[in-house]
Amino acid sequence: MIESIGWFNSRKVILTGRGATALMLLYEILGKKTGRVILPAIGCPSLLATVLLSGLQPVIVDVDSNLNIEPGEVKRIIRPGDIVLGVHIFGIPCRIEELEKICDENNAILIEDAAQAVGGVLVESNRPLGTFGKASILSFAGGKILDTVGGGAILTHDPDLARALNQKAVNLPDRPNDISEKSKVIRDLSTNFFNDARKDNPDAASEWSKIYNLHPEIYYYSISDSEALSIRDSFEYFPENTVSRLDGVRLYESRLNFDGIRLLNYPDQCVPFRFSFIAEKLSGIQTQELTEKIRHATPRGIHASNLYLPLHWLAPDLVETPGCPNAEFAGTRIINLWLTDGFPARDIDILEKIISHYLKEL
Repeated sequence: MIESIGWFNSRKVILTGRGATALMLLYEILGKKTGRVILPAIGCPSLLATVLLSGLQPVIVDVDSNLNIEPGEVKRIIRPGDIVLGVHIFGIPCRIEELEKICDENNAILIEDAAQAVGGVLVESNRPLGTFGKASILSFAGGKILDTVGGGAILTHDPDLARALNQKAVNLPDRPNDISEKSKVIRDLSTNFFNDARKDNPDAASEWSKIYNLHPEIYYYSISDSEALSIRDSFEYFPENTVSRLDGVRLYESRLNFDGIRLLNYPDQCVPFRFSFIAEKLSGIQTQELTEKIRHATPRGIHASNLYLPLHWLAPDLVETPGCPNAEFAGTRIINLWLTDGFPARDIDILEKIISHYLKEL
């Protein structure tokens, strides 16, 4: 355990092997009251995997127009002692202050997932993301905003929780030597199921429930000394990275604002993980086809993806859900564009032509 990291100087910090490990440690300590974790319907499959591997009950609720967890849906089903996971999807701040109030009023526990939002600030209160709730988690894995050699972190202002977490963290197993191979197995199988689901066959995504636990060790391990040092050092050059990402979003917004495309709202002071939009006039199959056209638009390729499908589609027999129409519509129509490695300025003209031409052909 360390006293602080970066601008999170009001919180104790416990470093872990990855963000998923951080969540699982919190679930071990905080998840015993009701055994329920309330999750947004749009998010990384690891969010669902960590709840299931911890032996807790996932409760999936719908998302708002920005693809973040809808506080009104949380308020409708919350129970005292529940854990609520407030995820800032793609770096867009969720309505975290509303969630905090709902949890306080219902004697529930808020965990803030800032894995895709490190460095962001909530405009209304000028409060950094990663400082809300009972605890917050961060991730530093490949492709994240702070892309170091790996690792995750738990932030908390509760000294008793910090001590309990630290006792568990020091006893975590080492990182598996074959983690890359095992992660690839899960990722490749998941991709196949998810692509089939986008072809107007949501049931195909449920095959994920058979493979997420093939290698549970890839979600739960300790951080190495080199990873810990890399995280500490990365905060020194972080401000430049945050500025370039938001500049990239503003360029995308100005050039890709087409009829039939719903742009998400990236507020000032956020640090975007991806630039994501909803292809509202396309089917899931068409959205996937457009994404492939973008990927192969240049000899070197343009990074794009279709993340994420609704989480309750992945394990329908293992989750509770009160219904998620917003997520089910948007989940097959999300297109994500990268904000690193020279994007988007390098290929913005090509992107604009591809998307415009595809929409006109319909």
